[in-house]
Amino acid sequence: GKRAEARRELVSLEPELRDRAEYWEERGRAELSVNPKAAEESFAKAIDLQPKSVAALNGGAQAAVLQGNDEKALAYLVRARQVDPGDVPTALRFAEVCIRRDLGLDARDALEDVRRKDPTNKTALFLLARANVSLQNWQRAAELFGEYVRQAPNYAPAYFALGWIDLQLNKTEEARKQLKRALELDSKLVDARYELAQLEMDRGEEALAEGDFKAVLAQEPGHAKANEAAAKIALQRGDTAAARRYLKTALQTDPDDAAAHYQLATVLARVGEVDRATQERQRATELAERGKRNAHRQLRLLTP
Repeated sequence: GKRAEARRELVSLEPELRDRAEYWEERGRAELSVNPKAAEESFAKAIDLQPKSVAALNGGAQAAVLQGNDEKALAYLVRARQVDPGDVPTALRFAEVCIRRDLGLDARDALEDVRRKDPTNKTALFLLARANVSLQNWQRAAELFGEYVRQAPNYAPAYFALGWIDLQLNKTEEARKQLKRALELDSKLVDARYELAQLEMDRGEEALAEGDFKAVLAQEPGHAKANEAAAKIALQRGDTAAARRYLKTALQTDPDDAAAHYQLATVLARVGEVDRATQERQRATELAERGKRNAHRQLRLLTP
């Protein structure tokens, strides 16, 4: 396509322009969506030629993120922030990586600084709300997401976030309203549908919940928690084969899901596989203990 053609053209210019940082930056941008590893190499050459290029440092960070290396991305972004502490795009990218790395305090400090400089920046507002979620500052997160939906009333993930926070605050009816609003705006929000299904289960609306769990799995077959919930319903009906299939999928997605291991132990005990049931129960206990030490509920949410 056009990007591949642009990259070929840039490669052809290398003998003439290889000593110019701007050339390697442009080449890195052209390679970014096609080959992040090659893009990072191009941005690294730009940085060698111009160590204080904020654009090249941000490009290197983007390439590192696309390769799944958030730690390396942070190293690039820390350098970019040292060069230009007031650069807003760098601060936003830094904050987003920090949130994924569970560095909520660093993210919050960077975002509050952006908000002081640019109070109307909606991305900073959204990310600040997320940073407060990672810090388990539920009330502050709710206030910030509430402010966000007033500015962007049709952005479904923000309503999902509000519903999810209400669940942490045990405000189940408010959570139900927010989750339904999120799904009205975007019926494909699987995590919102999963949380709504859990509320339906809690109210004894099993048929409704089962329909929602199946809708989640139709869209995301590997959704660990939805598979786990579907297994629980199957087990209540005595369908151990179906429960086992659901739990196998759940554990393929999340091998450290203590609840899934415990449910699998119950299924195995029912079908007479006593030794394996004991192993699964022990595994569940080990993972549950580890989970208590590292207890931290995560919110899956893309930045708008």
